[in-house]
Order: sequence, then C-alpha cells, then structure tokens
Amino acid sequence: MIPDEYLQTFVVECRELLEQMEEALLIVDQAAEDPEIINAIFRAVHTIKGSAGMFGIDHIVVFTHAAESVLDKVRSGDIAMSSVLAALFIEAHDHLSASEEVSATAQSMSQATSEQASQLQELMAFLP
Repeated sequence: MIPDEYLQTFVVECRELLEQMEEALLIVDQAAEDPEIINAIFRAVHTIKGSAGMFGIDHIVVFTHAAESVLDKVRSGDIAMSSVLAALFIEAHDHLSASEEVSATAQSMSQATSEQASQLQELMAFLP
C-alpha cells in the first residue's frame, strides 16, 4: 500500500504532466513536424511511467510503456504523427487521466474495461 502523502505527490505530478501533454496534443496537428511538440508528449508519458513504476502502479506503467514506445518511433522518424495517431494519443491522455483518478482514490484497476484494452491494442498496433 502506498502512503497517502506519496500517492498525493504522484497525483499532483501526474496531473501537471497530463496538462502539459494535453497542451502539446492540441497543437500537434498544426506542428507535427516540430520535434519539440513530440518531445513534450514523450517526456510527459515517460515521466508518468517512471513515477508510476516507483509506486508500483503497474497498470499505468504497462499503458505508458506502449505509448512511449510508439512515441519513440515517431521521434526517430519510423512512423509519422498523423491525425489518426494524434487522436489515439488524445484517447491515451484521457485513459491516463482516468487511471490517475482511480489511483488517487486507491481503487483497483484489475478490471480494465474493454475500451481501455482496446486503446492499448491500438497503440501496440503501431509497434512491430
């Protein structure tokens, strides 16, 4: 069990990172070629993954790892940031936001909805 004060630190940090991610996602369609926009999204996902890992919040680690892997392919130029992929990352943002809320209330995420599983599969489809 995570002590409440540590969990609250995670929640505050996660919310700030999700805000940064959302800001970048809202302009990525107009600036898909700007590496700083992609890097901002990547940094937010990467930091959320690392923080979740420190606290043993495995469902967030698994999801962000898939998102991070796709973003790494975008950063390396292996795949392009399309409007379809940008929309998928907006859905990923919403999923992470909902997951953070669940973690904030210390509820279990053991019963993932079919929508959440579907989002994870859509991200994984971009990987070899």
